[in-house]
Amino acid sequence: MIGATWRRLRMAVALLTRIPVAYPPDARDDDIGPSAAMYPIVGVAVGAVTIGAYYGAAAVWDGTAMPVAAAIVAWIAVTGGLHLDGLMDAADGLFSHRPRSDKLRIMKDPQVGAFGAVALAVVLILKAASLSAVPPHRVWKALLMAPMFGRLGMVYAGAAYPYARPEGGMGGAFAERVWWTHVGVAAFTTLVACTLVRDVRVWAALLACGVFTFWAARRMARSLGGLTGDTYGALCEAPGVVAPIASGGAAP
Repeated sequence: MIGATWRRLRMAVALLTRIPVAYPPDARDDDIGPSAAMYPIVGVAVGAVTIGAYYGAAAVWDGTAMPVAAAIVAWIAVTGGLHLDGLMDAADGLFSHRPRSDKLRIMKDPQVGAFGAVALAVVLILKAASLSAVPPHRVWKALLMAPMFGRLGMVYAGAAYPYARPEGGMGGAFAERVWWTHVGVAAFTTLVACTLVRDVRVWAALLACGVFTFWAARRMARSLGGLTGDTYGALCEAPGVVAPIASGGAAP
């Protein structure tokens, strides 16, 4: 049991981050789906890196601008920009207003278009603004929870919707093998973390992120006939904006 859990955690960390953890030597595509149960734990690791960057910068600079910038740069670095890349590709395809097959073709193109560039800029600006609005003494809660909520959203989306590309790929292996039991484990981990934080704002952020993820995944699936790896990335990035806003900036 412990060996299987550790194997899945290694798979999740290696897949979703730049943390130097190697895939198991006998890793297969069939392992990608079950590793999704560990995604919120990976979110905790990502959050820990961003929290360290934020408060490390806050010890050097006054104000919130540099700490927020440091946290966002660390966020990008620890994930390798993986989900931001998916966000850009998804935006290029979904906002093209073309037939479904053309949207999928555009999303597969490695070049970034205007919609993708605008989506990246908007998300980073909103992420910086929303984090800046949270009082420094509780920014850590938003930085911890947003990566967890984003990765829980990916697990939900993989289980709830079919894969849109007939040729499969890594995203297809994920969607084919992630089950509702994995969603349940990931949700349980997230709920435990929310309980330990002991702040009602965290529950408000979880609810807001859940509603947004449900709505966005449904809209994307209708447009594409399912979801893809790029849309999973877009869903993962959204709580970085939604969670700090929902957690409330003005309250003490």
